[in-house]
Amino acid sequence: MRRLRHASLVAMLGTVICAAPWAWADRIRMKNGEELAGTVIKRTPQEVVIQFDFGTMSFAPQEIEVIPDADAPAPPVAEEPPAQPPTPAAPPVAPDVRSSARPRAAEPMAATELPQAIRAVAFIHVLDAQGKASSGTGTLINPNGVMLTNHHVVQDAAKITVTLPTEQTSRFKEPRQYDATVLKINRYYDLALVDIAAKTPHFLRFADNDAVQVGEQAKAIGNPHGLSVTVSQGIISSVRRNIDLRMQYTPIPGEYVNEREFEEITWIQTDASINPGNSGGPLLDAKHRIIGINTWIVTESGGSVGLGFALHVKHVKKFARGYSKSD
Repeated sequence: MRRLRHASLVAMLGTVICAAPWAWADRIRMKNGEELAGTVIKRTPQEVVIQFDFGTMSFAPQEIEVIPDADAPAPPVAEEPPAQPPTPAAPPVAPDVRSSARPRAAEPMAATELPQAIRAVAFIHVLDAQGKASSGTGTLINPNGVMLTNHHVVQDAAKITVTLPTEQTSRFKEPRQYDATVLKINRYYDLALVDIAAKTPHFLRFADNDAVQVGEQAKAIGNPHGLSVTVSQGIISSVRRNIDLRMQYTPIPGEYVNEREFEEITWIQTDASINPGNSGGPLLDAKHRIIGINTWIVTESGGSVGLGFALHVKHVKKFARGYSKSD
């Protein structure tokens, strides 16, 4: 976890068309174009529940496209009701000038339960070229093993391994570790995308930018001081930009952020406990959606004093575009 002394940084499915509500399907097309075999077991206007070979998952209707199996039996056709005598036409009614022609707003995304959110947070182990070990946190953002973390967690890594909470099923069984590779970095944002090339059914989604409001609840999940999967709770204390924090701009070769853009990089200040090892973990709202990635703290003691900072979700979404299930 990065630390500041006196506010000086130490280290820097689109719209989809669903078929008629029928349970047979052989392909489920995700918002990012990926197709998986699955069976629809429940469908309502607010939720589609699908049984995959690796488990059951719930989606909002607009997040997926159900592609019917052509070989599956056709759904039963309801018998036509007997003809009824015509009823007299009602007198015409003048239009209500107060009514609005605006379309109904989309149903809000269902909240993720905390146990599922916890299972979407990984433990990252790093060894540098000299064999020195360090650790951080990964935030899973899709079902294919791609996660966010901080650049400073992996920047000196010669070897990266990841442990998932879902693997820790028995205290007598050693949790499985996955070798990981870095897909992408941005040093101004202090972000990295890491891939373990494994199926990870538990992952987190991004909140809307306007979900970040001072005084709202915030939860931080991570591995502080190596203590696997720790949850702390607080509020959003403030929202601050680099220019407000008097951060100094330094050009970084290969990174395309100018001084004006650097000054507008935004951080969420929270009093949720964040300590070394929380780096790369999610800061979540009350619905357990990502509102930021925990990155640095202001401290004199080396531990949390209630001044933790997470990169604002608007920057995180931009960096992770094309990899996240929230796209």
